[in-house]
Amino acid sequence: MPEPPDSRQLNSLTDASSNKVTKYFLVHAKDTVEAERFLLDQRLGKEQNIAVIIRQTNQNSTYWRVLIRQLLHPSGSTKVFSVNKWSSGMGLANTNDIFPDQMANFYRTKLIGSTLRYKPFTDYEIVEGSRIVIPKPSIDISILDAIAYKLNFTYDIVMPADGEWGALKDDGHWTGVMGDVEFGQANFSLSLVIMQERVNSMDLTEMYFMDALSFITSKSPLSAPWQKLITPFQLKVWVCVLVSVCGGVLLYHVFYHFQATISSFHLLDSHASMRILASFLSQSLYQYLWLPAGRVFLGFWFLYAFLVTTHYKTSLTSTLAVPFFPPPLDTLEQLLGSNLKFGVTELKGNLV
Repeated sequence: MPEPPDSRQLNSLTDASSNKVTKYFLVHAKDTVEAERFLLDQRLGKEQNIAVIIRQTNQNSTYWRVLIRQLLHPSGSTKVFSVNKWSSGMGLANTNDIFPDQMANFYRTKLIGSTLRYKPFTDYEIVEGSRIVIPKPSIDISILDAIAYKLNFTYDIVMPADGEWGALKDDGHWTGVMGDVEFGQANFSLSLVIMQERVNSMDLTEMYFMDALSFITSKSPLSAPWQKLITPFQLKVWVCVLVSVCGGVLLYHVFYHFQATISSFHLLDSHASMRILASFLSQSLYQYLWLPAGRVFLGFWFLYAFLVTTHYKTSLTSTLAVPFFPPPLDTLEQLLGSNLKFGVTELKGNLV
């Protein structure tokens, strides 16, 4: 730029919506005062790649100075200094980078980190009457110590005033740890779960730990002893057996009714019911139907009673020997298909 941008241009250039694009500012200023005014503009607070060139003349020659600003400084404020100069006869005075990495050295700047206790990732000792806490050995604190040593900064860890990890409010602002970072009360946070809403609002590091989630359900209690008598068959099987018994009693009574027209022996309804039920208890009949159709009916009925009772006794034996537990839920589809009520607990703004 041939001169520092005006207010309208600067607002457009520093638009936060374009923060994914790396921007470089190379501006010409008429003197050192104008250069410093531009470099220290508050709207450029988050921009790293800014340089201003000014023309200066002395008794012997004319040269160009390159000024940049150092965002992090031991004094706690941004400082402007000369990084290079150029003249037509000498060229560049040194090989210093015009746009140095501002995040490579924090010059012992103290940063504030906001977090909550979340063992084994973060742990600390609370100081009575203060938001500042004393970090204790934990995973994220160890990582933070290594980063602080590499980048040359110190830090304090504080607790959020509302004791929450961070939930998005209706007005678009965050609570808890996220709110501390959003409103500048903290420079960073620790141990946050990556959520789409947070990605849209903050810069998050790469995930280094995958926390496996599982369903938690109460173990089914053992059924009462009397319930085990009906456990071998499902309800629809019991209904089918009951219907078949009623039908067998009716047919048995009908066959004896036809026999009664030839002989003098009559069969009471109660006796017909007892004889049909006796077949399920492996009891023989002391009197048989002599009609051919009746004998065919009894033959199939005894075979049917034998199969039903055998299956019932074997199932009852296995039920008594091995208690039955409902199968576990392994997928979301199984959970949706069950009759269980389910939900997720929100832990102070952090879904875990």
